Amino acid sequence: MPESEATILELEAIIQRYTTYFLLFDIVFAIFLLGGVILLIHFAKSRKKLKESKEYLLFTIQGQEEERGRIARDLHDTVAQNLRYCKSLCETTEAAKNLPQIAAFLSKSLVEVRSMSYNLAPPDITKNDFLLCVKNLCQEFSENSKIDLRLSILENTDASFLTKDEILNLYRIVQEALTNVLKHAGATEIVVLVRNAKGEEENGLYIFISDDGKGFDTENIDEKKHFGLRGMKNRADLIRAGLFITSEKDSGTQIKIISLKNTTYKTHGGGVLIMSFLNKTFFVVEDHTVTNIGLVQLVEQKTKLKCAGSAFSKSEAKEKLKALASPELLILDLFLGEESGLDLLREVRTDYPEIKILVYSMYAKPGILSLVLETGAHGFVEKSAPEPILITAVKSILAGETFVQQNLVAPLITYKTMFDGLTRQEQNIFKKILERKPKAQISTELNISLRSVDNYFTHIFEKTACHNIHEVIEKFGK
Repeated sequence: MPESEATILELEAIIQRYTTYFLLFDIVFAIFLLGGVILLIHFAKSRKKLKESKEYLLFTIQGQEEERGRIARDLHDTVAQNLRYCKSLCETTEAAKNLPQIAAFLSKSLVEVRSMSYNLAPPDITKNDFLLCVKNLCQEFSENSKIDLRLSILENTDASFLTKDEILNLYRIVQEALTNVLKHAGATEIVVLVRNAKGEEENGLYIFISDDGKGFDTENIDEKKHFGLRGMKNRADLIRAGLFITSEKDSGTQIKIISLKNTTYKTHGGGVLIMSFLNKTFFVVEDHTVTNIGLVQLVEQKTKLKCAGSAFSKSEAKEKLKALASPELLILDLFLGEESGLDLLREVRTDYPEIKILVYSMYAKPGILSLVLETGAHGFVEKSAPEPILITAVKSILAGETFVQQNLVAPLITYKTMFDGLTRQEQNIFKKILERKPKAQISTELNISLRSVDNYFTHIFEKTACHNIHEVIEKFGK
């Protein structure tokens, strides 16, 4: 082999070795670099957790000091003063005559001590009965404040699956929420609702606390300056519960607490999620011009929702919805002149399942309400309802809830009992009567003869104690 070729082969071998060394070096360097990045991220997360834990510790210490100061003031201003006065009465020459007055002051002191001890550790907590704790808390709040508080615990609500820690922390969250309303909201009304899961919701306990106070801007809230909110968040984190706060200036606040059974509530990072309506839109379908324009103005004024458009008929609504990016909410009238809002409701639920639908109608009889909810609406408010109820419905539905105007619930339950007494075919025909469909159309849609329709009409009239279609509509469908 010529010397030049041997030299070339030797050089190629050297180059290959160096190439291999460089590749190995690059791989090792990349591994070390990746490891360094991972360590840096872990270090940053650890620092953040440490900072959060220090902040929480500081918050806890501040809270304890504030509570100690409050207890000291309460003891000094109430119990100590009463006992001092009783002591002075006992030291007089006519102490025997002062016994009734002394007994009254001692009784008053006993009540005050019990009130303070209840705030520190409610006796019902030891009984592991969360519902009883909430009842007593709301009763005490009502007695000691001028705010109208209404508590509604739905029948058969089960909270027995909660652990002692969950009961205590949920209780403290509700207590803090009520305290915040009292101190900051300027509210005249509070509604507390406790229930279990409905429909497709995950199994667990759902607590809602709503007020009609001045609300606050959720976009600019600083949790570090709001110890009450921070405390609620930390307690929710501790028991892996979901905490949702919906609020707008001058439109009140709603707090939703979710404690799931046999699992934890998964949020983006856990804990508190403050709901915002910024950049969310709504669409109105209403055939009366004044109501249509008024609805748009009211909802825009009372929330941060923007109106994506409005329509006065079913056909116009379908046309405009096709051209729009889907709005988050559709506010729908049931009867649009000669067209059916219920038919539009069905089509929107099929074509745009992501859109939430609030039916806003002057027809609010239980039959119509049942039909609306069965068809897929997320809420119902009658047009005669006060404005705050409509705004609450809008916010509740966008927060993922089903909303039914409170005074319509009891008649709906009674109606359901009657409706269950009809056969399936009678139920089908009954619903079409409420939709104002003529006998021939019912016959065609259900593929039965007109004579069969007449027979079913007779059975329905007998079971509902009505004499004709007009009475059925009047009683159940207006």
